[in-house]
This record gives sequence, C-alpha cells and structure tokens, in this order.
Amino acid sequence: MLANDVEQEATSILDVLQRVLQQRIDGRKAVRELKEADYNWKQMEWQGWYFEYKAFHSLKDELGGGVGPTFGSTEFDYQRNFVWDLKAHSTTTPSGNERRDMYLNDKTAIEDCIRENAGIGFIVAHGDPEYDDDDRSFYHWHQELKGGKSDYVKRREERDAPSRERKKAFPLNRISAYFVPTIDALRQGEEDGWIRPRSQGRNADGSERPKKYALYPDKVPAEVIADEIEY
Repeated sequence: MLANDVEQEATSILDVLQRVLQQRIDGRKAVRELKEADYNWKQMEWQGWYFEYKAFHSLKDELGGGVGPTFGSTEFDYQRNFVWDLKAHSTTTPSGNERRDMYLNDKTAIEDCIRENAGIGFIVAHGDPEYDDDDRSFYHWHQELKGGKSDYVKRREERDAPSRERKKAFPLNRISAYFVPTIDALRQGEEDGWIRPRSQGRNADGSERPKKYALYPDKVPAEVIADEIEY
C-alpha cells in the first residue's frame, strides 16, 4: 500500500491534468501550440511531447515544483515532493491491435532515482489514437509546416522505405499515476511481470545501447496505482 502523501500528491496532479487536457487532443492544434512554444514541434510522436509540455507547465503553475533530477543522460520530467515522469501510451496500433507495453526510461536512471528520492512515479496518459486519413493529409500538413522534407525523409524515400503512420488525434481513455516506492517493489514488479528491463539493441558504432524499463499497464497491481481518472 502506498503512503498517504504519495496518493495525495498523485490526486492533486490528476485533478490539474483533468482540467487542462481535453478528452480528444487534436494533432494540428497540439503541434501549433508546441511550435509557438518552440518545443519539439517537429517530432513525429507529437502526442508524447505535447502531454509532457502541457502537463509540466500546468503542474508547475498550479502546484509548484519544477523539473525533476537528472541521472546520467536521463532527466525526469517533474518533481514536487516526489519525482514523476510524464508519458503518453498509445493503446492501439495502426492495424487496430492492442498495444500492451510501453517504454519508460533508462533502467539505471530509474533505479538510481528510486534509491535517492524515495521512489519514482509515472503519470501515464492512455489514448486510443486516430491515425492519418488515406490521403495522409496530416503527414503532408506537418511536413509543409516544417518547411518541406527533411534530409532523413529524403534518404528514406531514396531507399524506398515505408513511412510510419502518423497520428492525427489522441483521444484520452484515462490518466494513471503509478508509483514505485522502493527497489524491492521494483524487483517484485519484475518477478510479477508488470515491469521488465528491455534491451535497446546497438548503436551505429556497434556498442550496446543501455537497457530501458518497459511497463505493462494492464498488469500493474492495485498497490502500485496511486490514483487514476477516466475520460
């Protein structure tokens, strides 16, 4: 069972997010807002960046706190009394299949944060995305907004490699606040299968990339859920 102060902070966070986030987040409006703020607006997975941006600034303005601690190259998104990272999870794939897992952060950084900050929390916005129309109108709109095709896109087209489907909107299902208070709780989660370390493959130079943790939201036990709201 989580401590009362963890649950109270989670509830305060979710109350703010429910007020500031519309149930259906429109991709064009979100990208324009990110562009105006000059914050990662060119990224294909705009929904994650938008949730991070909107949530952080709303929480800082209403609850105080600020950016979380950094471990290695990993900076956690928000800290008030506790450290929280902000994630958006797409619950379905372009083909309509259920997506059961989601990436979190660097494995070592998460473990170090738990040891040094009395645990770590994850605020996860779950959404069932609306993918681009057959004419790829959102993709073309986004490319035009960015000033045309990037070198990366041009090289991909030269290889005749397919482009990943874009999301034109991100309707929210729920927002969950998960909290892992101790390393023992993390290890128990690994044993129970709701959180697992996952290899990231290798870099271009052949070196192995650091492992990340992957979360399986549908397997998270009740004692890890600090609070949750439905849309």
